[in-house]
Order: sequence, then structure tokens, then C-alpha cells
Amino acid sequence: MDSASSKLYKQKNISNKLLNLSSLLLCLIPLTLQTGPFLPDLFLSIIALIFLYISLKEKDYKYYKNKFIIFFIFFYFYLIFNSILSENIIFSLSSSLFYFRGFIFALAVWHLINKNNQIIKYFSFALLISFIIAIISGYFQYIFGFNLIGINSFYNFRLTLPFNDNLIIGGYLSRLFPLLIALLIYKLNLGTKLNIFIVFILILTFILIFLSGERTAIALILITIFYMTFMTYGYRFIKIISLILSIALIFFIININTHFKETVIDRTISQVMPKDGDSNIKIFSSVHESHYIAGWKMFKDKPLLGIGVNLFRINCHKKEYNYDSNSCTTHPHNSYIQLLSETGIIGIIFLLLVLIYVTIISFRQIYSILFNRSGYINNYQVCLLTAIILTIFPFLPTQNFFNNWVNVIYFLPVGFYLHSLYESDNNYEKRIN
Repeated sequence: MDSASSKLYKQKNISNKLLNLSSLLLCLIPLTLQTGPFLPDLFLSIIALIFLYISLKEKDYKYYKNKFIIFFIFFYFYLIFNSILSENIIFSLSSSLFYFRGFIFALAVWHLINKNNQIIKYFSFALLISFIIAIISGYFQYIFGFNLIGINSFYNFRLTLPFNDNLIIGGYLSRLFPLLIALLIYKLNLGTKLNIFIVFILILTFILIFLSGERTAIALILITIFYMTFMTYGYRFIKIISLILSIALIFFIININTHFKETVIDRTISQVMPKDGDSNIKIFSSVHESHYIAGWKMFKDKPLLGIGVNLFRINCHKKEYNYDSNSCTTHPHNSYIQLLSETGIIGIIFLLLVLIYVTIISFRQIYSILFNRSGYINNYQVCLLTAIILTIFPFLPTQNFFNNWVNVIYFLPVGFYLHSLYESDNNYEKRIN
């Protein structure tokens, strides 16, 4: 073997080892999300760096040549520009400077699917196993008061992640559920057995999310069920059963679980309805409304560029923005209010463009189902799009838009969606219908 061939062989061997490492880390991400933000964010970063190294080394530039990446690049550089013009440049840049990791990670997922024809299968099983662990831990904690590693739930009977004390198991399950269903449809061609299995997972997930007491997670799983029911074609049995079971389970949980009724339904009504001396209906709660008003004041003060990326937590203390004692927090708990207040009109345009794209695709899907008896996009893509919709849905409280943990979940389905759009596969339709 000559020196050139030997060098090429070594480079290919290194690339293969790095791809295997990326594949392993990707499969571990669903489980590490249950431990908190550090590990999934670390794995995301490593996967993104490996992709950049391999794609640039091999001059594989096709992943950088599409309208979605151009869109993300413009958004990223606007965030940098916005931070540089803010009053607290260093703090703002700490959130915006490394934001590119998310969409590079999405490209890396697309790249891994192309390079490793088994990765979707392995990731599907990894996500399914992680779901099962979360479900077992959640029910165990609900019954015994502590999860599988002994963490107690001290706050109002809320449920934690299996390996962390964060009270967001409902958010974890609800946001990853559409991705799980997408991958089951794509890879596990089990016919009737798959339908029964999906219904079984849906029931367990649906009930646990309700038991978690996370109102946003409850809304997200309901959005998922109704969107996927009306946007997918075929699967008539599973859709009818899912709708009937969802409605029945809601009434069942409300009637037998007085604690759920008190903490979720009665508490929500109490927080929304006018109090003595106040005739106004609140947006989610008086606390949420205070955050939104403070954010709106920031936007009105600096409508074009906003106050700077992730600077709500600093500026909410200022007299001109403070509405009442509830105004100040780390973020305004709504992505649209956050981008309006922190990045202004220019920043919110990017999120609105994604919303418009999803809306157009959804209407085309409805039209195609009604008049063409088929889908504009396939069922696999519908499920992936559902996961993206949960990210951009405007009318619910959200976590910090720049939070590392939730951004892993935000960008994970994007990689699968990009692969489904840009890669042709002759057996594709056979697997997903």
C-alpha cells in the first residue's frame, strides 16, 4: 500500500470511528435528557463538532446547501448582532454565541442517518427504552412518593425526571412522543401489532402526563393527538381508538383523581378567572400575565431589536419594565414574548416564518387528504412536523427559548425531518404506509 492510499485509509478509519462515536452518543441522548441539561448538551456539542470535522474534511457540502440552513444562519448571525448591540454584551453573548450548535446538530443527525443505515433502528429502540424507563419511574414515584433512584417529589405531588429532581417528566414525554411515534411508523413495520403497541404506549404516556400535573405538557399531548389524528392518512383504527381513549381517559382521571381536579383544573380556573376588585381574565395566571406585561413593555421600549438575547432576567428589575412583584423571572415563559422583548420585531420574524411554513404545509396536507385521498407529506413526516409544532406553538407557556436542555429536544426532530425532505429512498413509502 503506497503512502497516499495508507493516508486515505487512516483518514477513513478515523472518520468511521468518529461516526460510530456520534451514533452512540445520539442513541444515548434520550436517556441523558432524563439526567438534566449537562450530558445531553455535551453529547449534542460533540456530535456537532464531529459532523463539522468530517463534512469539511471530506468536502461534503450538500448539508450546507439548502434553504433551511440559510434561514438558520441568518437567525444565528442576527442573534450575535443583537447581543453585541445590547447593554450587557458578555452575558447576552454567552447565550447567543454557541446557539449554532443546535442547527449543526440537526445537520449531524441528517448526516448520521445517511452514513449509518442502522442508526434510525438503534435510535428508535434507544428512545423507546428511555420512554419505558421514564414511564416506570413516573408511575413508581406517583405510587410510592419517590422515583427509581430515591428522589422525592416535594412540590404538590408533582413528578420528577427519573434521574433528576426537575419536575418536567410530563414535558419530556409530551415533546418526545411525536418523534417516538414517527420512528415506530418508519422503522418497525409490525402492522396490527404496531397499532396495538402504539395505543398501549399512548395510554401509559397520556395518563402519566396527566398525573404529572404539568398543564403545558397536558396541552401538548392533546395537541399531538388531535394534530396527528387529522393530518395522517390511513391508520383509521389507531386514530379512532386513540381519540376515544383520550376523551375517555380525561373524564376518568378527572372523576377518580380529586387531587388532579383540585391542582390542575380548579387551580387553573382560579388563576384565570377575575379576582375581587379585578374584572380582567388572566392569561394563564396573574404571574404569567405579569411576565408578559413586563416583556411587552420591553418590546415597546425597543421594538426593532429588543433589549438583547436572554436579558429579560436582568432588565425586568428596571422600574420602567417592572409591572408588579411577579414581573421578574429568568425568562417570560413564552417564546414569542421572549423573542419580542429580547430580539424585537426582527427576531420574532424568524419564528413567525417557521410558523407560517408549518401552517402552509398543514393546509396542503388537509387539502390533499380531502381531495386527493393521499397526503401532501407522508405520515412519518406528519409526526416529525408535530414535534416541531410543539416547539413553535404560540399559545402556551414555554421554557427559556435559549435553554440548553429544551433546545436538544427542539432540534432533535429537525434532523430527521431534513433527512426525510432531501433524501430519496425507493422503499420509503413502503415503510411508512
